[in-house]
Amino acid sequence: MYKKNKITLFVALLMAIFFSSNAKSRKEDGDSSTKAEVMADTFKGRIDTKVTLEDSTISKYDEKGNLIEKYVYIGGSLTRKFIIKYNEKGERIDYCKYNGDGSLDYKETNKYDERGNIVENCGFTGDGIINYKSTNKYDEKGKNV
Repeated sequence: MYKKNKITLFVALLMAIFFSSNAKSRKEDGDSSTKAEVMADTFKGRIDTKVTLEDSTISKYDEKGNLIEKYVYIGGSLTRKFIIKYNEKGERIDYCKYNGDGSLDYKETNKYDERGNIVENCGFTGDGIINYKSTNKYDEKGKNV
């Protein structure tokens, strides 16, 4: 377990060094980009990393600022992974939670009307069995009826 913690910390330090050196070289070239801008430019989105000796969380965002991936490590081991997908309007359409071994634990899907209202929301077990399904109807003013 100690070795996994050292590896996680080492990866986090490498990322910090990379971003720091990338920002420094841009500054030397007369570029006034901030560290966040460098990260966004490098990854076409944003990555937030929170690291302790035992636990860490890595979150990845798309160019619109939407959370698209999240990895949770406890004791140096991956325990959860989340993958979130959005439609072209930025509405969340898929939310998947995976176990540390990569198996699907839970999935939720949303469908929207032309006004952006959720008209269908479904939850599934890791085996693909529907856990729940709700449908919504809206009046001409957009009020849920």
